[in-house]
Amino acid sequence: MGETAGMRYWTALQAILQPMVVSQSDPIQRAADLVVHALAKGHRLYIYDTGHMLQRELVNRAGGLIAMTPLTFDLHIDHTIAHEAPRSRPGATEEEVRGYVAYALKQADVHPGDVVIVASVTGARVLPVEVALQLKTRGIRIIGLTSREYSAFVPAQHSSGKKLIDFSEIVIDNACTVGDAALSISGFGDRVGPTTGISAAILMWMLCAEVVERQVGSGATPRVLESMNLPGAPERNRTKALQYLAHELE
Repeated sequence: MGETAGMRYWTALQAILQPMVVSQSDPIQRAADLVVHALAKGHRLYIYDTGHMLQRELVNRAGGLIAMTPLTFDLHIDHTIAHEAPRSRPGATEEEVRGYVAYALKQADVHPGDVVIVASVTGARVLPVEVALQLKTRGIRIIGLTSREYSAFVPAQHSSGKKLIDFSEIVIDNACTVGDAALSISGFGDRVGPTTGISAAILMWMLCAEVVERQVGSGATPRVLESMNLPGAPERNRTKALQYLAHELE
């Protein structure tokens, strides 16, 4: 019996991840410098993810930065009659997206000098580009997490003709190939096994590790969460969070 599909997927992942972590070392180092400098000045660190997992993976995790703050907004309208099949509806226009983003960012506690990690697999769709554009105009520092290869393959959907890469001060490449899915199954036409969730998580945890090491080296006290399952951890985490917020107000 040959190698199983699961093991072939793992092999495909290794082929992507090992070169990725080497090639992205420099942008991760520069991103860590940016984040540490911003936090030292009392600014905040946000994650805005149009993908699938980072706002859960990076926020409130054991070993993660207390400073990592989700930036999320959603407009949900439920007006379906019971037992009625949902009817197709037109998508939002770019003008509507622009207004929606402007309202959301106005309500959000984001200020000039803050850092936002904007994650988008291609960085070509209207919403992440509009978010990045408006963040940029507000003086927010942007770290783009995207795929250079996939971004170059697809056309820009925003009327500006720009993509997330164009607004990012630093770009961290998630090494996503065109189409994302990495594995072919004999006798089946579609590829399976996406890579971007795993690659994005690895890159961001590398960034967090670099931030903590730099804070320690500069004499600052990193605020890192402990597992809530450890005795006394909830109280210690609460104290660390209050200390972090107090530093912001200094």
